[in-house]
This record gives sequence, structure tokens and C-alpha cells, in this order.
Amino acid sequence: MRAFVIVVIACAWLLSVEGAVAAEEDTGTDQEQEKELIIKISRGVTRPITLALVPFRYQGVQPAIGKLMLDVIDNDFRLSGHLTQLGEKDLPASPFRLNQVLYKDWRDKEVEYLIFGELMEAGRRNYMLNITIVDVFAGRMLATSEFKFAAKYTRDFAHYISDYVYEKMTGVKGSFSTKLVFVREFTRRNKKYYTLSIADADGAREKTILQSDEPISAPTWSPDGEKIAYVSFEHGRSNIYVQNIRNGRRWLVTAFKGINSAPAWSPDGKHLAVVLSQGSNADIYLVDLVALTARRLTRNPAIDTEPAWSHDGTKLAFTSDREGGRPQIFQYDLADQSIKRLTFDNVYTAAAKYTHGDSALVLIARVGNGYSVARMNLAKGDLKPITKTQLDDSPSVSPDGNRVIYSTRRGRNYKVAIASVDLGNPIYLNLGGGSIKSPGWSPFLYRFKF
Repeated sequence: MRAFVIVVIACAWLLSVEGAVAAEEDTGTDQEQEKELIIKISRGVTRPITLALVPFRYQGVQPAIGKLMLDVIDNDFRLSGHLTQLGEKDLPASPFRLNQVLYKDWRDKEVEYLIFGELMEAGRRNYMLNITIVDVFAGRMLATSEFKFAAKYTRDFAHYISDYVYEKMTGVKGSFSTKLVFVREFTRRNKKYYTLSIADADGAREKTILQSDEPISAPTWSPDGEKIAYVSFEHGRSNIYVQNIRNGRRWLVTAFKGINSAPAWSPDGKHLAVVLSQGSNADIYLVDLVALTARRLTRNPAIDTEPAWSHDGTKLAFTSDREGGRPQIFQYDLADQSIKRLTFDNVYTAAAKYTHGDSALVLIARVGNGYSVARMNLAKGDLKPITKTQLDDSPSVSPDGNRVIYSTRRGRNYKVAIASVDLGNPIYLNLGGGSIKSPGWSPFLYRFKF
């Protein structure tokens, strides 16, 4: 059987906000837009933040535009796992200017941050948003900005506003404008089919980039956000491919005898850490993506699998049953080739990903009678469950380090959920039918400079 590629014209979709937003703050103007890919994780979220989002005041704007914006922003905040919102019916007022804010009324509602603004027409199918963020407890304006955007980019712009507000409140860059990749498995006429799809971070605007009647697994984003590496069984065995999501072009990376699985991009985008058996034992290898050569890193009669890079590119976390016969997390140091065991106090840990500046891991752990997403502080060695479900799998951490997406068993199928790494609060994404597996979070796809 063979897979066939659906070419996706992604220039307008993947980076569609580029060229669509202009911003002006009261401290000056800078409309330069950067395409830098920055993954900077400064700290975790230690407590919920309570905010109030007041419906924007409209001037010459179609109500549908304003409603779409508010719905997207509201849902982004809901999916954060650590932002609590005051319901619209509980708002004590609907200000659209700073001099209309009565701080006591909002403090009485225990609101920490208040967001409001005006949405105005700015030419043919273009709009202007004047948005203000108020620090209620401090009794002052935190930030105010004016943005211009095209109507066709309303959804992208709304995600961007979510990021803007989030960063102003927390000091951490938001991840609402990022993308997801996942595998959908479904049955048609008693035969299974598989699709590799990409969507917004809230699950909207799904695009299929690959369809196959053979399994697809382990998709992972390149650091530049333009390519996906994944495993395909289209020739009757596992092979690793890389696919460009802009033009649909793809190429074979490994097709060795035996296992070819679990690709993980290095932070510089030059290598893939993969699992190969070369016809015998499964070990971790490093594939040079230019020369297409594979260098063996681990040598052990046990199974070594699921490599994951540290953000500084110096280490690899991986799963192995080399000590005691049960899966545990180990760490390979690329500088001195040493291997260190990281987990000890659990009968099962697997699928680790680094987060919080490489000071913690998100992984799957045996919790009670189930397998749940958990967080481990590497300095303390303590393991804290993030979820309470029975069969979680394939965790992937957002580029800001504060959220995790994962697949979890619900009935006969797997669904996808997002939770706060520090606070939990999982929420299921509505991604339609079938069984959704192997979700992967993109890097930051662009960055605006004010």
C-alpha cells in the first residue's frame, strides 16, 4: 500500500498574520515584524489568574467580526488551564475607556486584570482595535495598544491578541498563535485509514497533509515550523519521512532494516534523534539531515526509545527498560556520552519531554491503576500528576513550556486534551471523529516587535 500526499498551500494559512497586523503603543511606534523562531521558557505558572474580558465596543463593524474575535480569545483563555474568567453576566460594567473604570467594583469581583477596547472600521475590509489592559489590584493601566488588521485574518489576529494580553499579564510569551499536528485513525467500510493533519492551537481550521491506508505515527515539528518528521508504514514496515508543509514535498530519511521510529528534531534543525534496530536491538541514533548518515548513541540489550531533546541541545531524555526491566527515563549527554537515570520512584515512566528551561520533565507515569500525564522536577526528583485519566499517551509541550497536549482514551477512541503543566485543569479539544493520536505542538511560528 502507498500513501499519497495532499499539497497544502500553507503560506497564507501557516503564517497568515504576517503582514496583516500593525501595532502602535503609547510608548512609541515600531511596525517591524520578525520571523524569528524563538523558544524561550522563563518560568512556570504557579497560580490561576482571574481576568475579565469586556465585549468590545463596535463602531461601523459587522457584529460577526467582533463576535468571532471574542469567541476565539475567550476560548484561548479557557484552554490556557490557568486563566479564570468572569462570566459576561457577572461583569459589573462595560467600560471601553480607562476613565470609565471603577476599580472597587472589579476588586469586589476579585478580578486581577481587566481587558476592554473599541473595534472600529479602518477602510475597506480593514479594522482597528484599540485595546487596554488594566491591573485592577494596582489600580493602573498595564498596557494599551492600537492594532490594524484585515477582515480575512480575523481569527489569526484574535489568537495574536490572546498572546499579546497573556504576555502583558504574565511576562511570558503566549502560545495561542501556534499550530498542532496529529494523526487521525478512522474506519470506513471495515477498513482503517489514517490522516496526518495540522490545525490551530485551539483545534480550528484543520488541514490534511497526508492520507494513507497504512499507519502513520510520531509526527514532530521542525524548529523552523516548516516541516514535519513522522513515521509511515506505507511500504509494509516503518520508515521515517520529512515533509514540507508549505509545498507538500517530502523525502525519505531512514529506511533501515527493522525499526525506524520516534523522530525528534534537534533545536538547530540539523539532526533527528531516532530509534533504529538495524535488524537487531532498538537503540537511539543521531541522523544528519544533510548527509543522511546515522550515528549510534546508545548500546544496550534493552529497548531504548522515545528520544527528546533538551532546549539547549546538549542532552536527550529517552525511555529504556535497561534497569529492572520496566520503562524508566534516562538522559544521554551528547558532550561526554554519559547516561544518567532520571526516574526511580515509579513502576512506569515513559515519553518524557523537557520543559521549564530544562528544569522539569513532562511524561507518562503509572498513577494508581492508570497511566497519566505527570510533571517531574529534575532537581527535587518529585513526580506530580497533571491528569487523572486512565490511559494517556504522547504528551507534547507548548513552546512557552506552560501547557501540555496529549491523547487520552475515551471509550473506544483516543481524544486530545490540553492541560496546564503546573495546574492541570485538562480540557478536551473538539477535533471531530475517529481516534486522534500523537499530537505535537509547533514552535513559535513568528514574533512581532513593537
